[in-house]
Amino acid sequence: MAEVVKFVSNVSQRFVRNSPLLMNVLCLLATRYHPEIASQTVSDIYKHVKRMVADAVIDTPPVASSVIQAFTLLCLFSPAVQTDKPLDSWHLSAITANHAVIAFGPSNVQQPGAAEERTIEQLRVWGSLCLTHLQ
Repeated sequence: MAEVVKFVSNVSQRFVRNSPLLMNVLCLLATRYHPEIASQTVSDIYKHVKRMVADAVIDTPPVASSVIQAFTLLCLFSPAVQTDKPLDSWHLSAITANHAVIAFGPSNVQQPGAAEERTIEQLRVWGSLCLTHLQ
């Protein structure tokens, strides 16, 4: 548990403030590799992430890029928590694709030669999302 606290304390406060869902998803997914974290703690993080996902899904589009990244990570890597009502990654990937189309939009994609860092990030997330939905 001390390693998780050390990692979280080193994370930029701006990142935590601007991307709370992404930060929580990253912490949840990291628990797979730290078996010393109590199962109740992992379960609490999972429940918190599920509530945040539910709130983000019903947010008025467009959602932030970090929300789309968090959704995509949840679709790609299932949490270690075993529950009776797990997140449906295929359904979540479809919802994420809808949000991504609105947030990124074809008008935001430039020609490859003129691609900016933000456009490259959006294309990378879009590619991961498409592959996730095909799984």
